[in-house]
Formats: sequence, C-alpha cells, structure tokens
Amino acid sequence: MRGWTAGGWLACLGVLLPWLTWIPLTTDNPHAAVLLTPYWLLALGLLGALAGSLVRADRWLGVWIGVLVLRALPNTWPGTFEVVFLAALGAQGIVWVRALSQPQQRWLIRGLTASALGEAAYVGLQWLGWDPIWRGTDRAVMHLVGTLGNGNYVGAYLAMVTPLAPLWAMPVLLGGIGLSMSFTGMIAASIGILVRVGVSRRIWMLAGGVLALVVALHGVVSLQVRSVVWLAALRDSTWWSVLIGHGLGGWISRMPSIQPWQGVGEWFMQAHNDYLQLWYEAGVLGLLPVLVWIWRRRLWEGPYAGGAVAVLVVSATMFPFHLAVTGLTAVVVLGLATAPVEADAEQSG
Repeated sequence: MRGWTAGGWLACLGVLLPWLTWIPLTTDNPHAAVLLTPYWLLALGLLGALAGSLVRADRWLGVWIGVLVLRALPNTWPGTFEVVFLAALGAQGIVWVRALSQPQQRWLIRGLTASALGEAAYVGLQWLGWDPIWRGTDRAVMHLVGTLGNGNYVGAYLAMVTPLAPLWAMPVLLGGIGLSMSFTGMIAASIGILVRVGVSRRIWMLAGGVLALVVALHGVVSLQVRSVVWLAALRDSTWWSVLIGHGLGGWISRMPSIQPWQGVGEWFMQAHNDYLQLWYEAGVLGLLPVLVWIWRRRLWEGPYAGGAVAVLVVSATMFPFHLAVTGLTAVVVLGLATAPVEADAEQSG
C-alpha cells in the first residue's frame, strides 16, 4: 500500500493519458496538442509522483512540490517546467543530504570549506592582479568575482559556507566576501556566525544596531533600487494572483515590461528576493508551504543552523536558488541543517 502514492499515481496516469490528447495545454493547435499534451502531462506526472514520495520523507517539501505541479498544469510561460523540475530535484536533494551519516556530513563540510577557501583565494589573486583562468595579469579588466562571474554571486556562495566552516577558516572566507564587495554576503555571513556561536540577546541587539548603521551608510542605495522593483511587483497583482500567482516562470516573462527603468538602471530578470519571486509566480499557495517548512524545521536551531540562516538571509536580497552553484550549495546546507542531530554533532566542524 505504501508504494501506491507514486506507482499508483503513474499507473492511473498511464490509463488516462491516451484520453487526454485533445486538451490544448501547451498549444492552441489541436494537431500539435496530440503529441505535446501527453509529453507535458507525463513530465508533470513524474514530478507529481516524486512529490508523493517526498511527502513520506518530508511532508511540507512534498506538499510544496505538489502545489507547483498543479500550478504548472495550465501554465504556458517559458521556463515553467524548468522551475518545477529544479524545485523538485532541489527538494529531493535536501532529503538525500539529510540521510547522510554524521561522518559523511563532516566530510561534506570539509569539502565545502576547501572549495570556499579556494574561491576566496582566487578572489585574492584577482585583487593582487592575477586571474589565471580568464584574464591573466591585465589589471585594466580585472574584476573581483572569483570563478562565478559576479561579485554578489561569490559573496553569496561564501556567506552560506562560512558559518559551517572551522573557526580558523572564517577570517579567510570573510576576507573573500569583503574583497568581492558583496554587501548581502557580508551581512548573511555575519548573522550566520552569530547564530552558530549562540550569542546573548544583548549581543543580538548590538548587532542589530550595527547592521542598521551599516545599511544606512552603505546599503540604502541598493535597497532603494530593489524596492522600486519589489513595489512594481506588488502593484502588479489582483486578488487572484495574490492567491495563485502569475504562473511559474512568470517573472522573467512579465516583469521586464512592467518594471520601471528610472531609478533602477537595469532590468531585473530575477526579483533579487526569492521569497517575493516565489509569491509572484505561485502566490500564497506556493509560498506558504515553504514558510511552514522553515518554521516546522526550526532552521535557526541546531549545529548547522548558522549556514541555514545565512541561506535565508541571502535569499531575501539575492536569488541564490536561481543559480546552479549557489542553488546547489543552498540545498546541501539546508540538508545538513535539517538532518537528525546525533550526540557528537555539536563537536563537528
């Protein structure tokens, strides 16, 4: 009976599929629909079966993927399947990482630390005027972006790993974030470290005051630019879109023509806020399971909570889940943070 969730669903889909070819889900051409509709339903059916399996391992992750699959059924935006596919694999990835043994988790953290140290060192080489992969020693075109092509990307990547790293490695990783000039990365890493060391309420209050001062001095312009786009997204809503969103992949298909240019200076192909973009595309029904999952899993507690909190902070002003490198790193960190805590977990790292 336990196998019915996934296998039974696919069996039912196999019975129904020949009778659904007339539905024009991805095209208005009935002749093309005969071929395209079964492909679309099969792809979403497989992901729906995966959602059913996920429910047994992690209820709210499975519910979230199930909601995305249902939301994708009538959706014709380009990139819809990509959103559901990568979200489903990411959710399954969290479950896979969570299942690792404690020694395997420690080895994984060592690997992440070594990679992040290498990335920070590469940013340092660029700062010294040497880019061995792309730009040689041409300082005129040198950018402090590591191997990721953007300072904010490398800052976000290092921020998610820094709270998991050994204490001796943190100064090097923080130095890499500083050289990358990633404001979000530095804030996320700092908060993650405070969570890891378990500071008192007074220290949190002091840190909040320092953060407010730093934002006032250095981060206002960046937040103002983002807020212009975020407000445009909020204005582009109806009661129906608030509930179910504009469609998966709808941000990149819709927002560039709605977003104001003045005061921004670039087209935001992502929202620079993964929570807002998920709400914009999937509505409250798509965002709520994620928020419930964060709350039920209590990501701010446990031996790896610092990394998880850094992921949550980075997601508020960046788009780590829309990039392969940072997205996979976030999945690994969240898997570690939600893994069962064993007796020696507090001594790891």
